[in-house]
Amino acid sequence: MSRPGTQGPAFSIMNIYQKCIDAELNAGNLYETALDKFRDDPRAQLLCANLEVIKEDHRAAVVDLSAMITADDSTPRESEHIWQVLQANLRDSANLQGERSAVSLLAKAESYCQRVLQKLEARADIPEPVKDLVAGRLLPSIDAHTSVLSQAVVLTE
Repeated sequence: MSRPGTQGPAFSIMNIYQKCIDAELNAGNLYETALDKFRDDPRAQLLCANLEVIKEDHRAAVVDLSAMITADDSTPRESEHIWQVLQANLRDSANLQGERSAVSLLAKAESYCQRVLQKLEARADIPEPVKDLVAGRLLPSIDAHTSVLSQAVVLTE
């Protein structure tokens, strides 16, 4: 006999909730890794200020998403394979190729978060407060993050 919520639509919702929390949590960690790489470089202070704001946006999203879905018994996992790979690539590329390569990897992370959140937003069975959070704050934040990262790529050329 299966546990309630482990099959069908409920399981799919839980899976998507978890992916969204994971994406936001790990994006925040990825930005922290980037900040660790560039924090001491005087030429990267503007970039670091922007990355710090974006990191905090992702961490706030984790808190807000978690609060909305605690009734569903979701708890964020520490990491997914994609994020481990991105974090390792970020460290390596920052060491070898500098800021531009690291910023490009952060843009890929934003794109991944956007796709996961869009999947959640598209579902008809998601509660309105969650949809409102995703559509009203999280997706627009990702658009703003992407814009900042695009400008940073230009500045690092």
